[in-house]
Amino acid sequence: MAPPPPETSPDDDVRLAAAEWFARMRSPDAERHRAEFDTWYRADPAHAAAYNRMRLRWDQGRLVGHTPSGQGRKGLPAPPRRRFRLRALALAATLAAMLVLGAVLISAWSTLPDAGPGVQIAASDTLETPRGDIRRVSLADGSVVTLDSDSRISVAFSSGERRLRLVAGRARFEVAHDAGRPFIVAAGGGEVVATGTRFDVSLIGGRPRVRLIEGSVEVRRSKSGAAGDAAAPAVRLKPGQMALVDRPASPETAPAAGESWVSGTLSFENAPLENVLAEANRYAARQVRLGDPGLGKLRFTGGFRAGDPDQLAQALATAFGLRVDHDPQGNAVLMRP
Repeated sequence: MAPPPPETSPDDDVRLAAAEWFARMRSPDAERHRAEFDTWYRADPAHAAAYNRMRLRWDQGRLVGHTPSGQGRKGLPAPPRRRFRLRALALAATLAAMLVLGAVLISAWSTLPDAGPGVQIAASDTLETPRGDIRRVSLADGSVVTLDSDSRISVAFSSGERRLRLVAGRARFEVAHDAGRPFIVAAGGGEVVATGTRFDVSLIGGRPRVRLIEGSVEVRRSKSGAAGDAAAPAVRLKPGQMALVDRPASPETAPAAGESWVSGTLSFENAPLENVLAEANRYAARQVRLGDPGLGKLRFTGGFRAGDPDQLAQALATAFGLRVDHDPQGNAVLMRP
């Protein structure tokens, strides 16, 4: 007689539900399910914890594809589009496979930020982080903001809207659903409007950009105030797209790398080395610099833990056949052999 099938535990049911919701909230019609998802997410702390763990591990696991071992082991299952249940199970299988491939990589990382929100910010407040810190806080409406290193936001909630301004750096917004009070993030000369979703807004590089991870947002450019100047039509993003905030532009497909900064890990796809170092240097007092400006054109694909310039310099020197010197201020300088 065949043994009876193993019974599923309540924890297994929660994990499966989290996988299904994770797949659904990254699909183009995610906003249609937003209210139902919020109800499930808030119904039990175990639901929120399971969903947050899956989201974090997915971000971590995708970095495996940027490593030499990961690039040699492609072919992870892609979620079929025909049926929601099959898509969620395929996504969960992909997540498990990535976790197996990435066990060595992930074990080398230091402790990640706690998945739960930290200090609650009042309806009117200012929050900033020093260089090297990534801070996760909850807002008065239940939304959560993760503020990147060397960043600043101002918060001004009212009965009619939830308004914030990104003053410097980068932030991720996980917006509590409230159809009656839009969630507005101003940056540069434009703003991003949402009711319940997850997205990044960044001023890194000098131009404000938004990257949509889940749900839906509108990007609106502010009027200049000049006579005859009309605001450009709003641009609506879908998950996986990004756009400039301060000028009319068609949405672009966001690179797969770039979402994992909230875990303290930076990842890049075919990026110029000068851009990689410009972002990495935001996390440490001592910098990694280039002894020859021409080295900045080298292309880099990979992921690394932010905040350790010496380790990064050694890794880059090994990858590109360079050597590492140090200047009088203790900065690492990449030099040709």
